[in-house]
Amino acid sequence: HLESARRLRLLRDQWVVRRAIVRDYQHAVSAQILFLVKSQPALDAIRRLDGPVPSALPKLYSRLAGGADQLQRRTPPPDLGLVHDRLIGAWRFAEQAVQARQIAVSTADVSTAWRASSAAAAALMLLSNAQRDLRAFLEPPQGVGSKEPAGAAQRPAPPPVRR
Repeated sequence: HLESARRLRLLRDQWVVRRAIVRDYQHAVSAQILFLVKSQPALDAIRRLDGPVPSALPKLYSRLAGGADQLQRRTPPPDLGLVHDRLIGAWRFAEQAVQARQIAVSTADVSTAWRASSAAAAALMLLSNAQRDLRAFLEPPQGVGSKEPAGAAQRPAPPPVRR
């Protein structure tokens, strides 16, 4: 048990260092995450093949355009590569969903509307997963026999922080 306690202490010390890095990253991408979160109702409407109103699509698309490229230019901390990739993917799928919905509306093409729906579903899923994973990185390590946070057992141990 003493060895487990020592390991837990090291993991918690490592977490203190990592937490600052994760918070810095979270702050750096907070505007993009917030915009995607605010876009969820429109993306959900696209996913359900139920909107949003056609007049809202051009403004939404113009706000999405280029956002994935901006995220792509940012270098995430080594531990957050998967989270970062999910955010980029969510942004790209959101952009594709809105663009396809615009085309579906202008051409009255149901198959394009379904393509938009699939892209919106992917965007929503990736955003949700990225948010969940980011929150998990902010959770302190749990001791042996304690309750692990949801998904902690499935999350691989991140590599050590390099200085």
